[in-house]
Amino acid sequence: PLEQWLRELAGQGGYTGSFTARYIEPLIYPAGLTQAMQWGIGAAILIFNLAIYGAIYLRLRHRRTAR
Repeated sequence: PLEQWLRELAGQGGYTGSFTARYIEPLIYPAGLTQAMQWGIGAAILIFNLAIYGAIYLRLRHRRTAR
């Protein structure tokens, strides 16, 4: 609502829908993104996340055995 009000004060037309639908969804689901690409991106993020947690686990495990 604040953005809409400020746009009206500036003489610009508002837009329909929500802030999320207008600005966030295009970042998450850009035009031309296929389902296969979504699966690939999701798998890459999952592998990256598992690598980070694995590194943290190994570091903590190493610290415990060093004591």
